[in-house]
Amino acid sequence: MNSNNKLYSIGNILRYTQEDLVALVYGLVSKPKALGDGYTIIGRGNKPKPMLCVHLDTINTHYSKKGLYEYDIMYDTSKDMLKLTPDSKASCLGGDDRAGVWIAIQMLADMLPETEWKYDIGFFTDEEIGCIGSTHYSTYLRDYAPNNINTTCYIGLDRKAGNGLHEIATYGYDNESLISTFVSLGYTPEYGSVTDASNLAGEVACINLSVGYDNEHTNVEVLYLSCMKYTLEVLKRVELEDKYYEAEEAIYDDDGWPFNDYDDDDMIAMNYIAELEEENSKLKDILQAMGVDADSLLKEMR
Repeated sequence: MNSNNKLYSIGNILRYTQEDLVALVYGLVSKPKALGDGYTIIGRGNKPKPMLCVHLDTINTHYSKKGLYEYDIMYDTSKDMLKLTPDSKASCLGGDDRAGVWIAIQMLADMLPETEWKYDIGFFTDEEIGCIGSTHYSTYLRDYAPNNINTTCYIGLDRKAGNGLHEIATYGYDNESLISTFVSLGYTPEYGSVTDASNLAGEVACINLSVGYDNEHTNVEVLYLSCMKYTLEVLKRVELEDKYYEAEEAIYDDDGWPFNDYDDDDMIAMNYIAELEEENSKLKDILQAMGVDADSLLKEMR
């Protein structure tokens, strides 16, 4: 596979449908480790290893009346970033999470000649409407492979880059050694809401790395290309320890499974609440920048 092939360019990956991407990934690796409703897990070798997690849908997948086309995307040379053109009708650029998909495909290309890959890669559908693909994979692991989990930690490639900064998000399934490794490489710790990696974590920890997008889920979303490429280079050069990164803080049910093993309706509701909380936080910041005390304003409205 030639990773410079235009087929795998970020411009094209932003515009593909979920179905296009599933076909693309399945065409690159003919024998996935696991293939099911909403998930494609690829890798080589039997050695336990980290899993990179990305999702194939964007807000455009579910809410845009019009697809994303080449003429919708423009490059801002002054900031080395992509954004929508002023007259675009798309709901968003879709860097969330097509930037993560681009990184995953570049890593795939880098590992393809090897017989023992550095990472497994999980491609999941419909994260934006409730982490549906990763929930189906979690169910598969629980019901059909409970004693054959070879994942040492889950690394999400689905975190924003606020103002182009590198962030590492955590979700309560934390391992200090894992977090410290990436903090030492320039990532700033933040708290996340929900993502496929956190949906799968439990006995082993998860983190979520910035992939370059900001102002996600809006028509002013941007994608900082330097940030996207930085995370790719970090994943290529970082050497994680050959061990399971056990979650030092996690909540389990009576059967020993993490409390993130919800059904689809629960996950949709939780994702919606998390998105509302994040949007409310952004609105509060905007009001404060305008000199308006959001808490006082809310009290007056009540």
